[in-house]
Amino acid sequence: KKGINKGYWDIRGKNPAYSKGQSIIVWAKDNGDDRKFKFLKDPKNPGYYIITPLHGQKQNARVDVAGGKKANGADIILWDMNGGDNQKFKLVFTQNGYARIFNKNSMVLCLKGKSYENGSNVHIWQNHQGHQTEWALIDSETGKLFSPESNSTTTETVKKDSDVYTCL
Repeated sequence: KKGINKGYWDIRGKNPAYSKGQSIIVWAKDNGDDRKFKFLKDPKNPGYYIITPLHGQKQNARVDVAGGKKANGADIILWDMNGGDNQKFKLVFTQNGYARIFNKNSMVLCLKGKSYENGSNVHIWQNHQGHQTEWALIDSETGKLFSPESNSTTTETVKKDSDVYTCL
């Protein structure tokens, strides 16, 4: 569909073992666990989530802004849980049902180079409202789009910590 991210968040390789520093990329869907992520409510920061890949949760892997950087272009990677602000994210839903995912420093997760091609990196950028900053949260069991109950632009919570989503 034109105007939305066509690739799913992915960890390079077919259900790879967790390795510190792996980049979050986009790739065509294949239902592997390397495409599934849990959004865990951060108990110390209401409205924020800690995102963990399903395949790396036993090793306490977290989605992370590389090096805690705050500048445009910092890669989104997997890293060990450290409790830092670079591992905290907020969802802001648009009126079309998609979410913009912001880190604690108000930078938005974005497709590098506006590219939807397999292997394209996800990184942070200042919010510019571009379609490459919109992500669909797809329930990995039902295949349905998660969207908040409100029809207005809102910050919303996912249903519960046990739900697993793919980001499209």
